[in-house]
Amino acid sequence: MATFTVDDFIDIGTGGPHDATTWKVYKDKEKTILLDQSIKDEVNLTKWKSPIPKEDGSGDFYYDLREFYVEISIHANGHTSDPYLLGPFNQLDEVIKITDGSEVTTKTTKELGWWS
Repeated sequence: MATFTVDDFIDIGTGGPHDATTWKVYKDKEKTILLDQSIKDEVNLTKWKSPIPKEDGSGDFYYDLREFYVEISIHANGHTSDPYLLGPFNQLDEVIKITDGSEVTTKTTKELGWWS
């Protein structure tokens, strides 16, 4: 499972509302192995979760993928932004949010020693 979040983006000059987001997860930077996608998603505008299915059609999902990429496009007022490819990401190096009272700290699973 992976959660992708768009915190901020530059308006593409439409002046219109953010209508949808296209999300695509690739196993490689060259974008030859598409693992999951959500096209013109009108519900998950700024946050999308993917179970990251394996490309072999087995119905299994990745839990230890060490390199993958996400491509996003913003759809606003009838216009679509150029796609942005982000990554590489690593499922084993997830960000964990730790709260202690009012203090919030973020660390990766690697920093916490959960894997080497």
